[in-house]
Amino acid sequence: MKKICTGPVLPAAVLIFLLSVQSAPAFSFKAPSGVKLPLAASLVDEGPARWERLGDTSRLTGRGPGLVEFPAWWSGNRPPRGEMAMLEIEYLDNLAHPAVAEVYSGMATRDDFFELHRFGGTGDNTWKTARVPCPADLMFLCLPNRSLRFRVSSESGLEVRAARLTAPAPGDEERYNRETRDWVRREQTGRARIDSVYYTRAQAPVLPGEWASRALV
Repeated sequence: MKKICTGPVLPAAVLIFLLSVQSAPAFSFKAPSGVKLPLAASLVDEGPARWERLGDTSRLTGRGPGLVEFPAWWSGNRPPRGEMAMLEIEYLDNLAHPAVAEVYSGMATRDDFFELHRFGGTGDNTWKTARVPCPADLMFLCLPNRSLRFRVSSESGLEVRAARLTAPAPGDEERYNRETRDWVRREQTGRARIDSVYYTRAQAPVLPGEWASRALV
C-alpha cells in the first residue's frame, strides 16, 4: 500500500504557532507523555532518495530528502499541547551547506512538511550531534503507519550514525538560537558584498519630463 500522509491544511495556524513559540520560553515545554525516551528511529526508503547502509552508518543517496520515522504514541491527530520532543541526529559534518530537518505537520498549502532547523555545513569532517526541537503543535499523525515522520535533506550525501527521539533539556533553546545565528552568518558571508564593477556599469535612472523633478515617483 502506498504510504499517504494527509491532514487538514490550516495556513493561519502556522502564524499562530510561530507567535506562541516566540512568546513562550523553552522551559514551558515538557517531555511527551505515554512514550519511553529515547526512542530509536527507523530510516525509511521511500521516494527517489535512499539510505545506503555503510556498516555502522547510513548515507543519504539519490535526489530528494531522506525519511526518518517513529511510531506515534498519542491518540488523535496530535499529542497534547505543551509537549516537545527533540530529534537527535549524529551526523558527519562534511557538508558545504547546512542540512535541513522538517516534520510532517499537516499545516502547509503545498507541502505538509514544516521546517524545524538547519544544522551542519562547516565542512570540518567531524562527527556532531544535532538536536532539532519539535513541539506537539507541529506533530501530525502520518498514515497509514501511524507514525511521526521527519525528513532531512542536504545538497550532498548526509551520513548519519544514529537518530533518536529524546526529551528536551536545559540549554536547548540557547543552543538552537546560537546554531541558527551561526549558519545564517556562514551562508550570508560573501553574498551581501557588491562587486565594485556594478557601480561602473550600473545606469543612472532617466525619468522623462515632470517625473524627473518629483521627490517621490
